Amino acid sequence: MRKDGFWTDEISIVGSLRMDQYRQMPSLPSDEFLTLLFTTQNMDAEAISRFLAEFIQFAAHELSFRLIVKLHPAETTKQIYQNNLGNFPQVEILFHHEGPST
Repeated sequence: MRKDGFWTDEISIVGSLRMDQYRQMPSLPSDEFLTLLFTTQNMDAEAISRFLAEFIQFAAHELSFRLIVKLHPAETTKQIYQNNLGNFPQVEILFHHEGPST
C-alpha cells in the first residue's frame, strides 16, 4: 500500500512487541516437550478432529508434545473428538469448564 502511494502519510508500521519478545526467547531443550492448546469453535468437529489426528501422526515423529483440545461452550459431548483422538496418549480433551481457563 505504501509503495502505491495509498495513505502514505497515515501508515505507520509498529510491529509486535510480543512477537519480538518470543523471537528472543531461547528454544526448548531437546529433552523437553511442548504443550499445544487447540480451542474449538463448535464447527465440524469430525473434520477438525481428523485434521488433529493427522497432525499428531505427522508431528509426533519430529517432536515431543501434548495436545489439549478445549471444547467450545456450545459443544456438549467429547465423543467425536474421543473417537478420532482417543488413541493418542498425548491428547487431553476438555470441556470449556474443565482445566485452566483460556
